[in-house]
Amino acid sequence: MANSPLIEDTGLESTCEIANSKEEILKKTETLFQKEFTEKDIEKRLKKLKPFSPETAAKKMMEIIFKQ
Repeated sequence: MANSPLIEDTGLESTCEIANSKEEILKKTETLFQKEFTEKDIEKRLKKLKPFSPETAAKKMMEIIFKQ
């Protein structure tokens, strides 16, 4: 879950639930607790989030620093 400014132009808009107010956060949280997530849902989410992992970020930084 994220607010609009945080998620905008990241490519994660379809992966994350967007909530911009306290009321939206509470409502989305309640809805998500009732939703069943399949292995396929989890795999899809992990694949989408991989570019944002600390490991991927560190590799990108090393490539920039050491021009690899």
